[in-house]
Amino acid sequence: MRAYLGYITISLLVPVLILFIFLSHQEWSLAQSPYHVLDERIPVESIELAQIVT
Repeated sequence: MRAYLGYITISLLVPVLILFIFLSHQEWSLAQSPYHVLDERIPVESIELAQIVT
């Protein structure tokens, strides 16, 4: 009885593992570096740097 329950548990967890790996791969391929995201969202032309006049 214990062996059958183990086989059923493994047969239910294997598709969950495959789904988890598939979804993780999708998210990994869509990931962007923080520098790339900041370059897209902050327009460089609108930034004004402070200038010190001596």
